[in-house]
Amino acid sequence: SALQALLRVAVDTPSEAGREWLVDVESRLDQFALVSDSPQRKALYAQASGEAYLQAADHAIRQGELALGAELLEAAQPRVFDLALIEPRQDALSQQRRQRDAQDAAARRRAQQAQLERELAQFAQMSCQRMDAQAASRLYTQLSERYPWGREQIRGGIDQAVADCVRRLAELDQDRALALQQSALRAMGELPLVSELRFDPCAMRYLIGNGNQPGRSGFCVDSFSSGQSGPRLVVIPEAENGRFAMTRYAVSWRELAPFCTDTGACVLGGDPGFPVTGISLQTAQAYADWLSQQTGFRYRLPTLREWRQAAEAGEPDPNRNCQVQLTGVSRGAGLVPASAGAGNDFGLVNLLGNVQEWVEDHGRVRAAGGAFTDPLSRCDAGFTRDHDGRPDAQTGFRLVREIP
Repeated sequence: SALQALLRVAVDTPSEAGREWLVDVESRLDQFALVSDSPQRKALYAQASGEAYLQAADHAIRQGELALGAELLEAAQPRVFDLALIEPRQDALSQQRRQRDAQDAAARRRAQQAQLERELAQFAQMSCQRMDAQAASRLYTQLSERYPWGREQIRGGIDQAVADCVRRLAELDQDRALALQQSALRAMGELPLVSELRFDPCAMRYLIGNGNQPGRSGFCVDSFSSGQSGPRLVVIPEAENGRFAMTRYAVSWRELAPFCTDTGACVLGGDPGFPVTGISLQTAQAYADWLSQQTGFRYRLPTLREWRQAAEAGEPDPNRNCQVQLTGVSRGAGLVPASAGAGNDFGLVNLLGNVQEWVEDHGRVRAAGGAFTDPLSRCDAGFTRDHDGRPDAQTGFRLVREIP
């Protein structure tokens, strides 16, 4: 009766205690075999213990106690006469093992993935002044050995980190940026983000608002594939760290000449150093589009807001070319060269007076800043007039070049 009571427990909660129960049952069965003289009773208790083992195994497998479930099935097998009772439980056990193995493998992969991402992030946070191609190549080799399944991600992460550094360095020192770009490509081969980077000559941070600085520290110039160069540009600051470039002077006939020669869209009609007048708005916009194609950067007419932001930097040039008739002073008799006069605080010359300049204002075209034919009182940043875009002798233009 004690053995029957023990068997009826059937291990409701298999665990380490289940193994103790199994050992206890086996011990009782051994003792019973020594004292019992009835083969029928021995067979009955063996069958009962087998059934109890199967019940305990079912519970153990459901609870994920797979090692205990396997032990219980092994113990049940010699005491169960119908093997059809064993096989489905073994199948269930095998399926649970496969699921657990898959879960364990997935957990290991997640842990490895997280560690890989941490190491790539650590590399990306390296000072760009310290980053070099050898460090990138060493990291790729080390990580690829530890995470062979992640080679594509590793290369992509290094590509992104190096490209970000090249881009940041290019705003401070384009020679240093170019050296990092070229050495990284030599050391690692294909790095799409790094190889596609182009250096923007107007992206140098020291250019922002410093158009009055001497030499190349005050302006930038885009180059054409033909080896020619575009107009000089100065960089104008905008709110929230924004910026755009603007031609330092109103576009001159010298600057328009390559476009006229290349496209046949215009005929040169003035002194090379003088601002372009007598062309249509459509021709000016076509020149902007042509510059965009030649340089890979977008050129366009300025908006009125951009133009005024550029024009309001500092005090206007008191000697701007507008109508003035005072004793001993006479101005406004005609155009002066595009580069004549003093630059404003951003280094823009003749933004007020000489030629009025086309701007875009919410879908309309206006002429801003006054012309040599206007009185001095109209040659300021606040003055605009409507314009139909037709050619005239008083209207010229300068361009904005966007900085990505």
